Amino acid sequence: MANTTNPNGFKFVKNMYGEAVILEMTNGSVAIKKGDTIVSGSGVALIGTTSDEFITGVAAADCAIGGVLSYYPCLPGYVFETEITTYTVTTHLHGQYDVAGGTGVQYIDAGAHAEAHVVVLGLVEDGENVTGAYARVEVMFIASTFTANSGHA
Repeated sequence: MANTTNPNGFKFVKNMYGEAVILEMTNGSVAIKKGDTIVSGSGVALIGTTSDEFITGVAAADCAIGGVLSYYPCLPGYVFETEITTYTVTTHLHGQYDVAGGTGVQYIDAGAHAEAHVVVLGLVEDGENVTGAYARVEVMFIASTFTANSGHA
């Protein structure tokens, strides 16, 4: 059975080193949806985009303009689930790719490597997800404001 496209951002899965931390930041100039990547700009949260060099976190809940945004910081060991445009084990496992899409519909673009925001850890195994187009994968952010190397290998 083929996957269907459902780009709905990033879902926190686990912290490989223990409990998850949720931080807060004032939201900036656009409403942010749960699962959107965010960046910090002048002390407020802004939606992360393909051209951002570093991602600060992932929204833990929807947040209106000017509200207080709860978010998962992109710390080492934090694993997220998301959609990738296409996935095969031989080509995409451990590959580094960019975040794409707008608010509420972010995903990983398997054809974009300019910022290398994430590394793909593997296919989400839920009994229905299969390799190919629109696969659900687990990722970790490597181009983050919290990582020393900041990804770019």
